[in-house]
Amino acid sequence: MKPNKLGRDGKFLFIESALTSFILFMPVTYLLYSSLGLDQFAIGLTQFIFAFTMIILEVPTGYFADRFSRKVSNATGDIFLAIAMLVMCFATGFWHIILSEVLFGVGLSLTNGADSALLKAHAQKDGVPYDKLAARLQSVGFVTAGLGAIVGGILGASNLRWPFALQGFVFLVAAGMAFTIRNAGEHRKTNVHPVRDAIDIVRYCMRGHSQLAWRTLLTASLMASTLLMAWLMTPSFLAAGVDIKFHGILFALISVIAISGSEFVAFNKKMKMTTPFLISAAAYFVLGWQLSLATILLFLLTSFSRGINAARQRPFVQKVVPEDIQATAISVQSMVYKVIGSSLMLLVNLIANFRLQYGLLSAGIICVMLWAIFRLNETKYV
Repeated sequence: MKPNKLGRDGKFLFIESALTSFILFMPVTYLLYSSLGLDQFAIGLTQFIFAFTMIILEVPTGYFADRFSRKVSNATGDIFLAIAMLVMCFATGFWHIILSEVLFGVGLSLTNGADSALLKAHAQKDGVPYDKLAARLQSVGFVTAGLGAIVGGILGASNLRWPFALQGFVFLVAAGMAFTIRNAGEHRKTNVHPVRDAIDIVRYCMRGHSQLAWRTLLTASLMASTLLMAWLMTPSFLAAGVDIKFHGILFALISVIAISGSEFVAFNKKMKMTTPFLISAAAYFVLGWQLSLATILLFLLTSFSRGINAARQRPFVQKVVPEDIQATAISVQSMVYKVIGSSLMLLVNLIANFRLQYGLLSAGIICVMLWAIFRLNETKYV
């Protein structure tokens, strides 16, 4: 018997999701911000404001997707992402960057949860196992992110703004595809006022379902700890003497290595939920002790941990949460991640502003502390 295949809408959504993972600007963002006069702490502050935007909007936009239209939410988010890239193309200072980060936060909050909930609905309709599909999409996303990093690095070597211009075009193409996809899945139906209903869903996720609440805290903390590397990589590459034109290749390598983490999950390999904390901590400690051309490859370990966590994150939520509130539940998880991640990012960047290696060592200490907290409470989320 042949396995079922995704229909037209599912395939389009898969392609659209992969396309929005084609991120060109990561290798050059730090360089552009630095060229506009931002130091390490100011860069961390821009990310805090970006995260704060998402914290405010995550649950309302997720609820909108569940209640009204996941398709419209996803497609509109892509448009906001494109506008954010356009602003960045012409940015001349701190406030232009802030405007771009806010627009980017609005866009991500609209797409986050809506795309995966829609993909799950189409997968179920077509009889395709969603867990493996999600892991495969995660792997494809890391591949396209790697390719985007290479292209972005090459473009950025000529002009730091070109990757943002092309990125805006990519997001517009993704938005066009997203608008052609039909809605699917169960939508939230209730007579309760939308604000009260959204609050009740948040309360359910964080208090009404103990295992879900602890798993939300765990995955949010794991994501935050592994993505501390995002704003430490470029200054680490520069400190290690890596030529700018090779930054895109290194970003691509680090992104592609995350595939092994996703595949680790896809093939049902076993690893304790908290082990990625220790893997990342080991990388941060060695990098903080000795930053060189040899040790910068240890960022690969944090990327592997990121891949494991990313592949585990949403399938669990979609397994235990009713279908009509899944986009909202994923938004709650993302909101918690932003609260934890933005706080840690600001702290680590403040420390790194004094000396980069102090920032790397502090990231390692944070990972060990988080590992201890969740290891001692393992029975609450397993």
